[in-house]
Amino acid sequence: MDRFGHAQVLPVLLAAAAMLAFLGRIERRALDPIVPSRLIDTPQRVLVVALAAGAGIVEAGLVYVPTLAVTALGVSASAGSYLLLPLVGAQGI
Repeated sequence: MDRFGHAQVLPVLLAAAAMLAFLGRIERRALDPIVPSRLIDTPQRVLVVALAAGAGIVEAGLVYVPTLAVTALGVSASAGSYLLLPLVGAQGI
């Protein structure tokens, strides 16, 4: 099986999707919602939210770059950490 269809991963992904749909339904009915639906009422705002979420996921994944460099490329731990410098510099632009 592929990594997202693994027997241990697929039920968790399906449960997360179901809970997200349930949260959306509850939030639409609430008098004082935690996440107001007006935040994503236009396509432009939906795009911004999707881009921000994608950027957050990518930034969270950067934590594993040094480990990947050490494992796959065989560099030292300090040299693997230095590989983050161009990525961190690019985020500042």
